[in-house]
Amino acid sequence: LVVSQVEYSKSPLYGLNQLPDFLRPFPDSFQYELKLLKTALNKYIDNLILVNPRKDYWLNDGLQIYLMIKYVEDNYPDMKLLGTLANVWGLRAFHAADVNFNFQYYLYFMEMARKNRDQPLTTSKDSLIKFNESIAGKYKAGLGLNYLNEFTQDTDLLKSIKEFIEIHQLKTVSTVDFEVFLKSKTNKNLDWFFEDYINTRKKLDFKIKRIEETDDSLLVTIKNKRDNKMPVQLFALNVDSVKHNLWVENIKKTKTVAIAKDTITKFVLDYNNILPEFNQRDNWKSPNGFLFNNKPFQFRLFKDIEDPNYNQVFLMPLVEFNNIYDGLTLGTKVYNKTILRKRLNYKFSPQYATNSQTLTGSASVFYTHNIENRDLFNITYGMAYAYRSFAQDAFFTLARPSLVFSFRNDSDLRSDETKGIVLQYVGISRDVGADAIIDQLDEPDYGVLNLRYVSSNPGIINFSRFSTDLQIANNFSKVSVNYEYRKLSKNNRNFNFRFFAGAFLKNNTDPTSNYFSFALDRPTDYLFELNYLGRSEDSGIFSQQIIIAEGGFKSQLDNPFANQWMTTTNFVTSIWRYIQAYADFGLYKNRNLNPSFVYDSGIRLNLVEDYFELFFPVYSSLGWEVGQPNYDQRIRIKFTLDPQVLLGLFRRKWY
Repeated sequence: LVVSQVEYSKSPLYGLNQLPDFLRPFPDSFQYELKLLKTALNKYIDNLILVNPRKDYWLNDGLQIYLMIKYVEDNYPDMKLLGTLANVWGLRAFHAADVNFNFQYYLYFMEMARKNRDQPLTTSKDSLIKFNESIAGKYKAGLGLNYLNEFTQDTDLLKSIKEFIEIHQLKTVSTVDFEVFLKSKTNKNLDWFFEDYINTRKKLDFKIKRIEETDDSLLVTIKNKRDNKMPVQLFALNVDSVKHNLWVENIKKTKTVAIAKDTITKFVLDYNNILPEFNQRDNWKSPNGFLFNNKPFQFRLFKDIEDPNYNQVFLMPLVEFNNIYDGLTLGTKVYNKTILRKRLNYKFSPQYATNSQTLTGSASVFYTHNIENRDLFNITYGMAYAYRSFAQDAFFTLARPSLVFSFRNDSDLRSDETKGIVLQYVGISRDVGADAIIDQLDEPDYGVLNLRYVSSNPGIINFSRFSTDLQIANNFSKVSVNYEYRKLSKNNRNFNFRFFAGAFLKNNTDPTSNYFSFALDRPTDYLFELNYLGRSEDSGIFSQQIIIAEGGFKSQLDNPFANQWMTTTNFVTSIWRYIQAYADFGLYKNRNLNPSFVYDSGIRLNLVEDYFELFFPVYSSLGWEVGQPNYDQRIRIKFTLDPQVLLGLFRRKWY
């Protein structure tokens, strides 16, 4: 058996291989052993057990990860997830410093399960998402075998696996062969493992629903929140001492078991954290517990991994720059979001704005309902609130309840195509102070009911996005459509096309105001959705910030608004590497005026597409712009400071 660096690089230890050379939280011997073990197991099992690489790959993957789990348990039982970093002051207070090294398998698998992107282990390999193929699927298989080992207490699974390999070495093996062999070694019913755990996406999710007391026993009712036959282990504890434990099987919705009274302080499901359970936060209950002593609150600085024994609340200092009017904002974010995605997330961020010298901030609460095995894969309900400046000594208050339906092709999770329907109501109130440097507000406070449909396929070679937007307010209603297409050719040349069309269905707004009008190059953003740093600026560098929306023009034309209808097309094509040429054409109409045709063209420096771009106007309806005064003020800049948007650059590799 030859083990080489080349073989290891094909299937590395994810996590360890991502660390920079200067950061080595694990002993060199430990890292070397695991690298050697993983590569050796991979080659050894693949050489001895011949499986269908498209359908039964999970068996080899699961055996490899399971044996690695047992190796660390036996030889490095005290090794932590963070290695030696778990002992560093400031880090050892985190729950991530408490969990053992093998917890990473649960963490990586649950990363996909919580996002509703996990796949059955029998999914054809060419249909797997890259993250599931390389990491999450393998870890689910290994965790499943470890789960099976704990459940089958009348047999030694490790010995059975060795026997299975000896019997079937150099023979073609299927999942059915493994199933028949394991069932012959135990009296336990293993149908749940192969029917539910292996063949479906069904999650493990149990809850202690209630505890009732009789004369001589405690009746514990366990609820199975999912439609499956998977078992769970119940523990009865006196403080931290285990008094009783038993496996509870065949839980159809609920099942009640009786435990003898014996100074029991709490009941816990899966006390040893063996099960790859979707939600561990409702796994324990005290016989005499109320809301708070069942699960006390825990306040921690910065985000952590989930600790199911506490209601976790995180605090994080905030230093942000949202706009030039508030300037640098200092504050604290209070939130409950952990490393793994949760269904219910709240955030409260009070901040002091150093420039406007005002208390600003935002708050939000969102609940996501995941739906499995359907094209409609989640529904998100939420409420957002914000209070910030939109000009000097001028503030807006935003309240936005929303409902979002998200769709995908459930039969092809590899596809990047998604669809969404967004229903939201945006309520805006504005407060203008005596020192405000802004024109008199032409529009009072307002509310807009907004319905959107978005279809997106964000491929690198072929990108397309289509959206429709309907807005209804007291004084106006409008509808618009937007389509964008990008093509990257084999010789690395880009071609971009964008089309926008919008029309007012009703417009009773002030005819002298363009606040709610369609815009060629810089929308007023009355819904406060675009990340303008200086949204009220008419001159200076911040007035040159461009966000491609509505008309999508780059030149600042004399009359860039339309209060009746507008259609535009935007073209971009490569010249050399990141240097591109653009051209925009538009036809729009204002009330009581004839339609106007406008155009512009120029050079685009596409440094990082969608993140940092420069636009240099050359020729437009204004004429030859390069030769006109103050050309530097005509250059448009597209950039983002939003860290969540920037993270999208790094997610593309896996998702």
